[in-house]
Amino acid sequence: MSRALSIIVSTGLAVSAAVAQPSDSTSKLHNGLDAAVRALEPGQMLPVVIVLREQTPRDQIEALGQIDDKRARRAAVLGVLRQTANATQGPILDLLTTGQATGDVGDRVRPLYIANMIATDLSAEMVAQIARRPDVAYLHHDKQLGEEVFPVLPGDGVEIEGGGGATAAITCGVNKIGAPDVWNMGFDGTGVVVGMIDTGLCITHPDIANNLWDNPGEIPGNNIDDDNNGYVDDIHGWNFRDDTSNIGDTNGHGTHTSGTVAGDGTNGEQTGVAPGASIMVLKFWNNFNGESVVWESMQYAAANNADVVSASIGWPHSTGPDRPMWRQVSENTFNAGVVTVYAAGNEGTCCGVDSVRTPGDVPDMITAGATDCNDAIAGFSSRGPVTWQNIAPYNDWPLPEGKLKPTVSAP
Repeated sequence: MSRALSIIVSTGLAVSAAVAQPSDSTSKLHNGLDAAVRALEPGQMLPVVIVLREQTPRDQIEALGQIDDKRARRAAVLGVLRQTANATQGPILDLLTTGQATGDVGDRVRPLYIANMIATDLSAEMVAQIARRPDVAYLHHDKQLGEEVFPVLPGDGVEIEGGGGATAAITCGVNKIGAPDVWNMGFDGTGVVVGMIDTGLCITHPDIANNLWDNPGEIPGNNIDDDNNGYVDDIHGWNFRDDTSNIGDTNGHGTHTSGTVAGDGTNGEQTGVAPGASIMVLKFWNNFNGESVVWESMQYAAANNADVVSASIGWPHSTGPDRPMWRQVSENTFNAGVVTVYAAGNEGTCCGVDSVRTPGDVPDMITAGATDCNDAIAGFSSRGPVTWQNIAPYNDWPLPEGKLKPTVSAP
């Protein structure tokens, strides 16, 4: 038994009353939820995340994250997170079930455990009722903000500096980072599962069709949740936006990023840096359609043994992301043994310490920036430093040094 596991066994699985809360603690209604409730028409509902007051202590998760064996570490971390959720969510879930019968709660009720919270849709009356509960820390307005995640990039449709067009630029990137040298050492991603949070995937694309993750516990097409994980026929992943097994790409971006990770060159161009890896599809659509959808994607990836999560997305600070919850979810995912990579963003240096998007601003996140093939930084690529000095309960990485971001940049 590892030292970390011994500590947890000997001290018991205590649950803390502390929770990562936004700096505005004067109200339980966050991210404009109070104004949205006042403007709500009768019969309408708002997407919210109910964050419970009790959360698994951070130091307990970090201790479990030191377990040497990867499978044991993941089981231990996810186990205590589930225990916290199971021990505390029942009364609120009962209330939500009653609210569905009265028309005050929508069909969508998603209890999560990667942090202790429940995503749902509530009437104004139900928002007020839940906010009064002492076991609720706050309610976050899980806004849907439109098709803005993947805008047309600067330079789209023209030759990329240092390359010969889009396809040549991708190929130069593979070479620039030395991927072929690593392949020659016997490491091409074989045996590694990469969860791609994006717009879905064209699973018949010849460069990726042989590199799909197959859920070993699911029987295709029988409309049964064979592995009892809450997702029916999740053969290659899940569509978290629509809550279905339809993971087809609605934008093209997801197929592009999956090809950058694991395209095997069948179609003629070697695009993938890890052509032996398997892609787990975690579809969220092409808009800021709710942070909880991505949190659930991260939870699914961890629970289904993804080795890596990659997401070319992020929430600008101006959109009001729940930064403390993003950090909590991300750190819980790290400690479960999932290598996690997010984009820095497309804001350049527009906004000072707010230029890097969330969760790319999470201190231990692997945050990716963009260069061209001449090693010049792309003008649109967000860069730090970032700070958490005013974000409770963390209040760290103070300025002027802050935390250097991005972590790594490449074509």
